[in-house]
Amino acid sequence: MKKLLPLIIALMSFSCSFDEPYLPAWNTQVTVHFSPYTVEAADLVTSSYLADTLLSGATDTVFFFSVEDSTGPQSIDPAELAFKPEDKSIVETVGLIELDAPAPVSTDTVTLADLFPDLNISAGAVLPPLPQTTLSPPDEVVSFDEFVSITVDSAEMYLVFDNQLILSVEAGMEITLFDEARINDPDSGLIGTILFTDPIPAGGSGTSEKLALNDVTLHNSFRLRYRIPIAAVDTATTLTQEDVDSYFLTTVHMGAMRVSSAEAEIPAQSVTREDVTALDTEDKSLTLARIDKGALYIDINNHLNVGADFDIVLLNLVDENDQPRHIPLAVNENQTSNTSIDLSGLSLRNHVSPGDPVTDIAYRLEAVTRASNGAVRISSTDSIEVSVRMDSVYIGYFEGDVGTVELTIDPIEQNDVLDGADIDGSFSFPDVRLVFDFYNEINFPISTSLKISGYVRDAAGGQITDSVTVNVQKTIAAGQSGQPVKTTLVLDANSSAPSIVDLMSIFPTDIVVSGKSVVSGSGSVAADDVIRAKYRIESPLTLQIDQPIRFESSKGEITESDLDADTRGRITRDVSALNMALNIENGWPVGADVTFYLAADSAALFDSTIIDPRQKLIIPLKINAGSVDGDGYVTEETVSSVPVSLDSTQLKIFNNIPLYYGFVTSIAATPQKVTLRKHDALSVDGSIKVKVKVDPNEK
Repeated sequence: MKKLLPLIIALMSFSCSFDEPYLPAWNTQVTVHFSPYTVEAADLVTSSYLADTLLSGATDTVFFFSVEDSTGPQSIDPAELAFKPEDKSIVETVGLIELDAPAPVSTDTVTLADLFPDLNISAGAVLPPLPQTTLSPPDEVVSFDEFVSITVDSAEMYLVFDNQLILSVEAGMEITLFDEARINDPDSGLIGTILFTDPIPAGGSGTSEKLALNDVTLHNSFRLRYRIPIAAVDTATTLTQEDVDSYFLTTVHMGAMRVSSAEAEIPAQSVTREDVTALDTEDKSLTLARIDKGALYIDINNHLNVGADFDIVLLNLVDENDQPRHIPLAVNENQTSNTSIDLSGLSLRNHVSPGDPVTDIAYRLEAVTRASNGAVRISSTDSIEVSVRMDSVYIGYFEGDVGTVELTIDPIEQNDVLDGADIDGSFSFPDVRLVFDFYNEINFPISTSLKISGYVRDAAGGQITDSVTVNVQKTIAAGQSGQPVKTTLVLDANSSAPSIVDLMSIFPTDIVVSGKSVVSGSGSVAADDVIRAKYRIESPLTLQIDQPIRFESSKGEITESDLDADTRGRITRDVSALNMALNIENGWPVGADVTFYLAADSAALFDSTIIDPRQKLIIPLKINAGSVDGDGYVTEETVSSVPVSLDSTQLKIFNNIPLYYGFVTSIAATPQKVTLRKHDALSVDGSIKVKVKVDPNEK
């Protein structure tokens, strides 16, 4: 054994090897954003390229200004879209109660000895000839198990006479029924007499006429009193034991019953009732609404001695699948149930004629009383009371005619409008414009009345020394929920009297905008739909650019923290994708050349003579002018998103760190005059997205 041990160890040493685990490679992404770069028209006008040209013919100060502000979001007050349905109470009585037919019950057997107590009725005895006779044997009593007492509105009963005697029964047999519980009443509890119109032979059976039961109170035990016309027997009969044992019995049959009260086993009864509770919409006409907040309260008082199961169906309150809301409730006998139902998210619409106005909350009450376990007392006047109450219902979305809803615009006040201007004498701004941009999400046309007031305040005491007010009326186009529709109003010297030119000519220190909006007519609105307004008072400048203009941005920097050495190395070796994008918005009325520079040397960033792609990237872009109206004002910016592809040589620039970047904007001379507003602007931003493969198995 000692010699085998080294051999085993040696074999194990040569037969086993251990490899390092292999880990899968993955991609990782790094994004570097360029700092946004914006050049406004104000920068353009004050640049050294234009200053001499602009001011060379001026004899006084050139005013180039823009005053702007915006209103807060205005929305329809939720209370304007809140409705309070009327409370409703339903008292539903049981009414006539349907009872199933009880099981037939039979009397005890009546034998020959019972019929002829004075004769010797035994085997071998002789029964003498019998004349035709009417017998009245002892009364029989039967009892039903299904009820104790009932007050019958309508029912029928009949008897079956099973004649197993050796004697025949002639036509005309009568059986009178009495209510056993009332046997001591003056009428002995008479129920009625039932007639058998046909003879019943020995060994046969017969069925009586039916007895109608109306407006009668019955207990469960009936006494049967007989008048049996026995057919004559002409000869004497020696009785056998079978003859001695012959008999008759009577079975009482009652059909299904309608009763006004009962102490009985009560089967399930159903009650269905549809009703409405009026909806007070005031001057509004609602065709569709989604409920944002509201609750329904259902109080049920069950005055029955049996429990009941309810299904309350809100016929015109539907869920997201357009299905009516069902409210199942269970209430035990003689109990009260109080239930609140959250209506949030349900839609209210006309379930009978979709698209027509909704005037009420419609519902259906379906109640099924439970079958009793044993006899209980119940009456047609027993009732189930259902009370329906609702909170004010707040609407999250409304379609219909909103009537007239007034929105008050919170005043906007700007102070020190021309702060710092040293003005002496009288001036006018014939080209000044007041521009309102309304952004409406409410799908109603909105009539807006605005008042723009300019005030001059004494610098020492703050007293108003002069003022001008401009009144504005505008119907704002209907919007779309979540997608505001823009309506623009432009006021100039000819738009009103006094005009915005008159207002600005007093050189106001303060400007206040106030007013109201009126929503009316048909449309739709969500609770969070708003209308906003932005305004600006601008004194545009019309000029001709007679020489090219150049702007250089400040220099941005990409550092080690943006792109570490490992990522930079992988860019040239394991790059999966590198996406560079430049985004440009041009709000100038002239086109521009925008050049993007990325360089390893900050001092030579904008030096176009260095063209080594490993040290500098130069990406030129040509940008079109913004869209202008007939007066030369930009109405819409030109938006460009330019993807940039780099070849393998250009990617080597990322071996350097830090890297510097910047933008140069150039505007060529214009052959004609252009109109600039202070905040017309050209904006540039961009990013680099680098996706590289990371392989942890690399050595």
